Amino acid sequence: MELTEKEQAVVSQMLTEDVGFYGTISIIWPYLIPLVFAASYTVFNFDIFAISVTFLLIFSVIVWYLYQSGKSAKVLQSALRKYVDEVNVKGT
Repeated sequence: MELTEKEQAVVSQMLTEDVGFYGTISIIWPYLIPLVFAASYTVFNFDIFAISVTFLLIFSVIVWYLYQSGKSAKVLQSALRKYVDEVNVKGT
């Protein structure tokens, strides 16, 4: 079975990393810490500009995470499709 480099990278990442809640938090915590500070600033100092910037930053992190997850899922799906095709060919 011939996997591309991207497929090999995604498969090895999925097999070695914790893909649960704590694994996800450990990946994105560097992005979340500044957002928590920005959000706490907006709670104590009601500043419309700070609130809008914080909202946009949080929204962009969420969109970025969903985009990356979708990209990895497509590559993983491609690798699994190749695996299933090879198993079906060898099984018959």
